[in-house]
Parts: sequence; C-alpha cells; structure tokens
Amino acid sequence: MKSSRSTVFPVVFLLGAFTFVMLFQGSRGLWEPDEGRYTGIASQMIRSADYLHPAFNDDLKHYAKPPFTYWAIASALNMTGFNEWSARLPNAIAFSFTVLLLFLLARTITPARPWLPPLIYLSFLFPSLAANVVTTDTLLTLWETLAVFGFVAYWKDRSRRRKFPVMLMWFGFGMAFITKGPPGLLPLLVILAFVVFIEGRRAVTGLFSIAGIVIFIVFGFGWYIAIIISQPDLVSYFFYDEFINRIATGVHHRNAQWYGAFVIYGPTLILGTLPWTLPLLRAVKDCRQSIFSRSWWKLKREEDPFTVFLILWLVIPLTIFFLARSRLPLYILPLFPALALVVGKLLSSWQPGKSIKYAFVAWLIFLPGLKWVLSVIPYKYDSRPVAQAIAAKFNPPPAEINFVDIKPFWGLSFYLKAEVERINLDRKQSAHKGEDSLEQELASEDVPMLLIARKDQKEIILTRLHDIGYADLNSWQQGDWLYITPNSRLDWKLTVKD
Repeated sequence: MKSSRSTVFPVVFLLGAFTFVMLFQGSRGLWEPDEGRYTGIASQMIRSADYLHPAFNDDLKHYAKPPFTYWAIASALNMTGFNEWSARLPNAIAFSFTVLLLFLLARTITPARPWLPPLIYLSFLFPSLAANVVTTDTLLTLWETLAVFGFVAYWKDRSRRRKFPVMLMWFGFGMAFITKGPPGLLPLLVILAFVVFIEGRRAVTGLFSIAGIVIFIVFGFGWYIAIIISQPDLVSYFFYDEFINRIATGVHHRNAQWYGAFVIYGPTLILGTLPWTLPLLRAVKDCRQSIFSRSWWKLKREEDPFTVFLILWLVIPLTIFFLARSRLPLYILPLFPALALVVGKLLSSWQPGKSIKYAFVAWLIFLPGLKWVLSVIPYKYDSRPVAQAIAAKFNPPPAEINFVDIKPFWGLSFYLKAEVERINLDRKQSAHKGEDSLEQELASEDVPMLLIARKDQKEIILTRLHDIGYADLNSWQQGDWLYITPNSRLDWKLTVKD
C-alpha cells in the first residue's frame, strides 16, 4: 500500500501541477522586452539552424545569457508549433517538476505532511505568475531545486553516502549554470555552509566526487568552452560585463540605488508569497531573538538540522541579492521553493477549517483567472497586436523589420518569422553602437522591408529616403508608431546615391 502511494502521489502532483499551470498559459501575447527577446532569439536559432550562437538576427549576436532557455523554447516551437503556448511550455514543464521535487524534498524535511509544501508553492502568487513569463528564472528554479534535492538525498543517508545523489546534485548545478550562469550556483554556497556548520570542513570533500565534477563541467561549461574556443575575446565579456558588472556596478541600470533591494525584493516577498504571507511574517517575528542565540543554533544543529538548512537557503542568497547592484524581482524566484518548505514546516500541525479550504480552492481558481485577465487588458509592449497589424497590411509579411532609433519588438521575429533589426538615423552613433545607419541598411538589403519609427520622426525619415533617391513611399501611423514602406506589395530595391 505504501509503495503504491509513493508512486501515485508524485504522479498526481506532476500532472496536477502541469494542468494547473497550463490554464490560459498561451492566452496572452508576448510582452517586450524579455519575452520578445527570448522567443525572438529562439526563432532566429530555428531560422538559421545555428544553436551555438544566440542571436537577434544575422548580424547581432547576444551572449548575455547562456543558451539553454533558447534551446528549450526552440525545441518546444519545433515540436508543437509557433504559438504562445509553445513558447511558454518549457516554463510549464519546469514549474510542474519543481512542484514534484518539492513533494520529494518534503518527504524528508516535513515528513508529517509532505503534500503541503508543493501545494503551497503551487498556490504562491509569484511563482504561478512567473511561470507565465518567458524568462530564464522558472527553469533556473527547477535546476536549483533539483540540485538541492540531490544534496538532501545524499545527506539523509548517512550510513552509505551514495554516489548517485551527488551526481544528481552536480547535474542540477550544471544545468543551472547553462541556464543563467554564476547565479545558478548560489545554493552551492548554502550547501557548503551547511555541511561545514553541521559536520566540519572535512565533510565537504564528500560532495566533490570526480563523476559529479565531470558532469558539472560537461553540462555547465560545455557551451562556454565551445564558444570561447571560437571567440576567445568572450572570456573578458563573460567575466567583467556579465559577472563583475552585474554584481558590483549599476552599469545595467537595474535598481542599483542603495534602497533598490528593499523596493524590489520587499514587495516581491510580501506579495509573492500570498496567500501564505501571514505565517511567514509570524515566523520572522517569533525567531527575531532566538536566531541570534548560539544555544538555539546548537540545539537545531543537533535535533533539527534541516531547519538550519532552510534558513541558510534563504539568508545566504538573499544577502547576496541585497548586496549586488543589479536587482529585479525574478532574481529571487529560486528562493520560493525554500519558502514553501518553511511554510509547510510551520504549518505541520495546522488544521484548517472549512472556510479556509473553500478560500484556498477559490484562490486556485483566481490564479489562472488572473492570467486570463492579463491577456485581455491592452498593453503597449505586447508584440501580438503589433504583429497582427502588420500581417493585416501585407501578404506575405515583410522579410525584414527595422526599428529606427527605438527599441525593437523582438517578438515580431516569432510572430512574423521576419528578421528584426535596429538601425540608427545618426551615422556617427550607428558606427559607435555597431548598428547600421538608415542608408547603410537600405543599400545593403534586397528583401521586402518595413521601417518602424516614432511618429515625430516622420519628416526627417521621409526626407532622408528622398535624398537617397527613393520617392515611392507609403507610410501610415498606428498607435505611437510610424510605419514606412515603399508600397503595399513591398517589391522594391534602393540604391544609395554618392
């Protein structure tokens, strides 16, 4: 009977979580900039058949993130078609397996009610909404949770420290690294601190098996090695721009102010843990004094080491996120599995009444309903209506879409299967930024093209086009933008006059 339950429960949680997260998962269009960027690059990979070099288009490579998220999206698009459901399918799968891993973790950490932490995570506001946004973070949360699961499986069996859980841990860290780079290794700091605190420094050596390290290097560094061999100058870019600058400087303009962490992470933690915020706040209040007591830590180390682990899992990464100068809400998404386990531990003997149960069911209905509401509210950075407007004008759609002096909607690459670029009116600025000027772009391309610019740029752009010898222009305005193309058939070719 127990064996049957141990098999059925994980399957129920996996399928239940997948069904839940897929509700209205594709109802909303792709929002810029993040969703457009990830799906646009994945679409470019499919178009170019180049899965090694992430790129916005044929001319502009993009190495700011490792490629696993692009690979996952491209795989989903190839298997299930170019639609929003497919673009968000990797997130749905990652969310579902994170729920499953929480059930497996809870059987060790909160054995009295192992079903509670996965239900808590499923119903947290922030992870549920984050799974509906195409970024790296939901996938990263899966891999970090898998790494922690491997460690816990290794740690609990003190009689025979098996090799497989350690290899599983390093596989999780390898996949976390190929998903988002160094931030994926934050739980490793937690694990090392925990092992040293509980058993001393010598116990750390058991975590570093040869097989585990090889697995980590293959899965985590394989792409980096391949890309650096072909482009050695990327070593400096990865180390300084994508690691040092994100931690120590505000060069990326992501809430680098001294108060930025409080503004970004405070509301994310308080609102994101709804409807379970109150138990967490009570726990913080109750442990304010005891957590600074040496006797309390000694007692927990001997009698309840996993409480120590959960505290470290939250405190160490959160401290680093507060100190780092680049801050966004999704950065702390991987901490929510730990929060779910903490709440599950706090409520291990809780007996909710009928009204609480009904409210919980209502909340589970509300969460997918919220995704539907977001899909019907107009949003100025939604790529789908822009793509629909372009598709309604042209058949077939333009092969190339150029945004003039404005941030591109990269999601148009996904919707229209077009190459999307940014070009510059200022020739000096274009050379400085590595972008083509308007004249360079029009002279170099021999494909149907559409220009998109701000409405206030109309006269200067039309004048520049006339100056280079093209007069048969068709332009229209829609929303905040100006659209320019030679004619409705897009069958034109420009030559730049000397």
